[in-house]
Amino acid sequence: MSKSSSTTGFESTSKHHNGAHAWDAQATFAEFAGFGRENFEAVLKASTIFAQGYGVIGKQWMEFAKSSLEQGVEATRTIAASKNVKDAIEAQTSFARTAFDRYVSETNKLSELSVKTATDAFAPLQKRVDEVVQKLGRPLAA
Repeated sequence: MSKSSSTTGFESTSKHHNGAHAWDAQATFAEFAGFGRENFEAVLKASTIFAQGYGVIGKQWMEFAKSSLEQGVEATRTIAASKNVKDAIEAQTSFARTAFDRYVSETNKLSELSVKTATDAFAPLQKRVDEVVQKLGRPLAA
């Protein structure tokens, strides 16, 4: 078999298909390489948004935990300083009610923030999927 030094199978195939059906391997490769780069950038952006959002959530949760601990210590002091059992039970009941209400309120806030973070983090990925679907609807290297 003789080996042609000037053309590869792809080049010769490309040359034989002049016109609307010509396939440009180099342009196609460049387009696929761009897909990979753009996909990576979308994942990187989504990961950054996710990490930042959950950093905020973690910080807020720790602040809530610290505040709850401080209020628990204060409630314990109040209960310990009660002059009778009735006052102690009222202080404990008041603390429990307040702690529960704060917990429900804070978990609702954190839940909403989690949903927002997840939605925001998914946005670059969704945008990228939409772009890819749009590109796949047309011929490569067009």
